[in-house]
Amino acid sequence: MQQTVAQILKEGRYSLVDVRSNQEFTAAHLPGAIHIPVDALQLNLSLIHELPRPIIMYCHSGFRSGLAVEFLQQHGIEGAINGGGLSQLIHFFEP
Repeated sequence: MQQTVAQILKEGRYSLVDVRSNQEFTAAHLPGAIHIPVDALQLNLSLIHELPRPIIMYCHSGFRSGLAVEFLQQHGIEGAINGGGLSQLIHFFEP
């Protein structure tokens, strides 16, 4: 059975990767997120490979993070999931 993003966030053991642009990341991002723009994934495969699993990828809407998950799977990196958009996740981090 695959866990939902909500369950993973509640457990607190995950890596969070923001795949949006530099400008988007600077404007707002989730606490603890690592910034790796989707167009820089290839250059950061070794870093991503070392991240604790699961890896929650997110962007603005979920499109780029979906592409990122597919890319990682094609390169043999398992345990990455599409967390969707920032607005879908931010409420998990509000006090």
